[in-house]
Amino acid sequence: MARRALAARHVKHLRILAAPDGRTNHCRWVVFETGRAPLPGEGRTADLPLPADRVELVLPAPSVSFARVKLPPGAVRTDGRLLAFAVEDRMLGEPEEQRVIHLGARDGQEILAVLDREYLRHWEGLLAGAGPGRVEVTWTLAWNGKDGFLRTGPIEGVATDTGTAETPPLSLMLALRGTEYARPASIRVLPSALEAAPDAAAWARALGVPVEIGERWDWRRAAGDTGPSLLRFGSRWRAYAGIGNRLKPAMWIVLIALAVHGVALGVDWVRLAREQRDLRLRLETRFRALFPEAVAVADPVLQMRRKLAEARHAGGQADDSDFRPMLDKVARALAILPAGSLRTLSYEGGRVRLGMSGTDPTLLRTFTTRLEQAGLVVDRLPDTNASGTRQAALSARVP
Repeated sequence: MARRALAARHVKHLRILAAPDGRTNHCRWVVFETGRAPLPGEGRTADLPLPADRVELVLPAPSVSFARVKLPPGAVRTDGRLLAFAVEDRMLGEPEEQRVIHLGARDGQEILAVLDREYLRHWEGLLAGAGPGRVEVTWTLAWNGKDGFLRTGPIEGVATDTGTAETPPLSLMLALRGTEYARPASIRVLPSALEAAPDAAAWARALGVPVEIGERWDWRRAAGDTGPSLLRFGSRWRAYAGIGNRLKPAMWIVLIALAVHGVALGVDWVRLAREQRDLRLRLETRFRALFPEAVAVADPVLQMRRKLAEARHAGGQADDSDFRPMLDKVARALAILPAGSLRTLSYEGGRVRLGMSGTDPTLLRTFTTRLEQAGLVVDRLPDTNASGTRQAALSARVP
């Protein structure tokens, strides 16, 4: 009698204490209802006061074990069958025989509950066999007389197009005929004002679903905390939220290394600049000691080279920058080029200018290397040939 009375009232909250033995269907339960004292019960699972809006299954302590493990980022979102392998060394049975549920995190470790899969399957089967009854789905439509929005589930909905008091919106008809949402047993319309309420009978005939008019809908009086938080949409990035903190030591090490390297580079540059300045000062001092009649010293190395050439010429000796010595070096390097490659050759002021024609670029680079190995400085001059033939102009001089 009590069970029939509870079933007639439609139980809101049912808590079941499962038996330790998974092979029995005997259990105890407690029914909670608003404004009433908890009503205990005991018997077979077939005697459970179902259906209920909420069902809790309390498992005996020996059937559940807990474990703290450190998991890689994102692992808690995987299937429980995979989480079982994370606590494989703490279980007596095989991982495939266990169901692992993630409960939360504490002190950087994940807390997992480990249960016997067959034990849970037994109780799931008993509850399914007890028949919680067919749960009727009701859609809710907020309507302002022209259009509105439809709620098809706890977190799903769709905006509707226009309709009239006698004709429901076309989008509502299409939603009923489609398979995207579970077909409702009824549709509850919440008008924004009394004059906005549609003709429930006309809509029911058009939709083929019972339609009832509910209380006036006002967004100011709507229940809070019934929708998803927009901030939760970023939860997929929680696994990467701690990367910045973990990388801070490495970032500091890199910054310190770059700072030390920059300071060392600056000190080295200052040292080399000072050595260059001292070397130039010694060269200039040496040049003025040998040639006191010099008015200005712009490039002591080049000026010393010219004075040396003048001294050799005064003594009747040839200098390396003269035509004959330079021609000997150029002639030895020309031996690798095909006959007819050299088109022009001129000499002026210690510099030999060569005009090359029809020379392969690879051979030309080899020829340039030979001249440099002979102690000459080679410069590439701009090509002044207007014809379509391949031509190159080179200039060679003594350093």
